[in-house]
Formats: sequence, structure tokens, C-alpha cells
Amino acid sequence: MAQKTSATTRKKKKTVKFASETIYRADENGDLQPLDAEVINEEWEEEADINFDKIWLSSVMEALEQVGNKKIKVANYILSQRDKNTNYLIQTQREIAEKCGVSLQTVSSTLKALEQANLVVGKSGIYQVNPDRIARGKHNKRMAILRIYQQNKLNKSE
Repeated sequence: MAQKTSATTRKKKKTVKFASETIYRADENGDLQPLDAEVINEEWEEEADINFDKIWLSSVMEALEQVGNKKIKVANYILSQRDKNTNYLIQTQREIAEKCGVSLQTVSSTLKALEQANLVVGKSGIYQVNPDRIARGKHNKRMAILRIYQQNKLNKSE
């Protein structure tokens, strides 16, 4: 069965209630007079976006400017087939070439261009897409993935 990939919204019902209270206020003579407070009972629905990718399009487009026709097919494959929770794609260059119907050299040069554009980091069949460019989920999750991405980038440069 195919995985659902379209963006959807989830509605949450929120309620705010304030209890009724009697408040006392001093009149001109200094005597306390009861004053009824209003009861506020508000309900509203809040929509939250779920099941979508956040993409920093200008950064991705800059990276794709460095690649050509068949290379865009490879880049698109990497972006769409990555694990949405970790931004990892675990496939060899040969497997990617077979899936995209391109040469091994095309995959290799595409990955090199994407790494130079800081869109992907990886080696030996384990590639990670930069979560500063495309990520699924909330800010905290993206920050956690970003720390791993930065560590992978440091490890590769050593």
C-alpha cells in the first residue's frame, strides 16, 4: 500500500473558561460594593498542518542550478525517497542510478554538486539531506536532525 504523502490538516478544539467571581469595589464613601465579573467561556478550533515538508526553496534552487536535466532527476529522487524522519537516504550510488535510469557517473557528479551546495552530505551509500533546506516536522525535530547533519559533515571533512 502506498504511503499517503499529501498535506493534511488536523483540527484541535481549544477551550478557555474563567469562573464567575464576585469582586468588591469601594464606592465614594469607602464602602465595599459587590460587582459581578463576567464569565468568559470561549471555544475555537485550531488547525495544525501535518504530513508536509518544509522546504527553503531558494536554497534548493541554488543547488539545482548547478545540476542539469538528468541530474535534476537524481536530485529529485534523493529528496523524495529520503526517510522523512531522519532525512537519510540509504542506497548505493549504483542503486540510485538504476532507480533513476541514469549512469553511475551522473549520480556521482550530482551528489558531488549537491554536497558542494550544502544540500547533502554522505558517503558509501548513506546520504543525509540538509534539514536547513528541507525537513518534515516541528522546529525541535529539525534542530535535532540538523545537529546530526552538522556532525556528519564534520566527520566527512576529517
